[in-house]
Formats: sequence, structure tokens, C-alpha cells
Amino acid sequence: MYSQGESFFYTIDDDEYEFHVQENVEYEDNYYIIAESSDGDYYVFLYDDDDEEDIELVEDEEAAEVLAYWQDEYHPDEDLINFADDDDYYDKEDKAIDIIDDLYEADDKDYF
Repeated sequence: MYSQGESFFYTIDDDEYEFHVQENVEYEDNYYIIAESSDGDYYVFLYDDDDEEDIELVEDEEAAEVLAYWQDEYHPDEDLINFADDDDYYDKEDKAIDIIDDLYEADDKDYF
């Protein structure tokens, strides 16, 4: 079993990806790893407690259930799964860049 904070590689569709373990979760008599990709997406892996090196990617409804359980039980006051959707920081940064770009464009017009 991988511990929280460790990284591991897993092959999906013939491409190898690196994942960072966020949590080990027991849910409905199964053991899962909640891992984050370098893109910031969360993935769920099923592992056998007897053979901890054998892990399997979980998808669709089962993965959604495990992620919801993990969020409710381990991080009830945080919106971890959809945190990027509500991040106003990047929106503010984009607006500031747009304003600066507009100022430079206005200056360029004065010189021509």
C-alpha cells in the first residue's frame, strides 16, 4: 500500500502517469487509494490488502461514490474535488493582464 504523500506510476491507455497519494480509504469492505494527477485531477484505485502492489483504476459511478465518501468523511468543510472551478484568483489575474494589454494597445495607437 502506498502511504499519503508518496508517488507512484500507473499506465492508462499505454501512457504512464504519475500520481500522488492523498489518502487511503476503506469503503464498503474494499481498500482504495485516492490519488491526484499532475493535472490536479483525482483518481481512485482499488488495491488488495493481501497484495498491496496490485492496484486497479476504478472509474465511473464507483469512483464517484468513493470520492464523495472521502470528501464527506475526511474533508467535510472543503470542496476538494471542484476547487478549481471556484478559484477566483486566476480570474482576477486574467482581468489584470487584460487591462495591462489594453493599456499597451492604447499606447501603440498613439505612436502611429
